[in-house]
Amino acid sequence: MSKCIDASAELEHTREGKRLLHYFMVPHVPDRGKRSSDKSDVSMILYLRYMILATTTVSTFVKYVFYVTDMLMEGQWEKKPVYTFYLELIRDLLHLSLYLCFFLVIFTMGRILLVDVHKLRYYGVPLHLIRELYETFRNFKIRIADYIRYRKLTSNMNDRFPDATPEELNA
Repeated sequence: MSKCIDASAELEHTREGKRLLHYFMVPHVPDRGKRSSDKSDVSMILYLRYMILATTTVSTFVKYVFYVTDMLMEGQWEKKPVYTFYLELIRDLLHLSLYLCFFLVIFTMGRILLVDVHKLRYYGVPLHLIRELYETFRNFKIRIADYIRYRKLTSNMNDRFPDATPEELNA
């Protein structure tokens, strides 16, 4: 009896979590009456996928703005690589968190579907997205390692290379 109560309580918590996630992910969609849980589960998956594609689009647009700005400055914008690095770091962090949220939803729904006897469906694990999750994690890890290496290198740059004297500049 206790296992049955725990399973129903866990089911209710995951349903509330999905409703909350749905509320925050798509606040602009008008309510069209009562949705079936099948449609809302699938729409949740599609909303998360949409958010990943939207962040990629915004990131590409911002890179384009960086490129145009650099062209207008005739290639003299020295901070462009720094801004591009931070943009890609933030994009990778957003993608990583969205993919983890996506898999959390997939695995939670799969677990609900195994517990809920009235609905016999199983989404399965999207293997092609596991590859994207791995690549995103790998890229994020490489970017963090690059940033740490950059900070180590630039931390003692003034000590290793003193400023040039006027005589050295004239020679």
